[in-house]
Amino acid sequence: MVGYSFLVGLIAGGFGWLLAWGLWRFWIVFPYKRVFKLRVKVYLED
Repeated sequence: MVGYSFLVGLIAGGFGWLLAWGLWRFWIVFPYKRVFKLRVKVYLED
């Protein structure tokens, strides 16, 4: 049972870590992409 609970904890921890990393990357990258697109748009309009 110890091995089973450890395996379940490891899988849950792995999924949690991937989810947290994905959200962190999304929140970091998304605003920069939006700002970059706005800058390109303004640059092209000028």
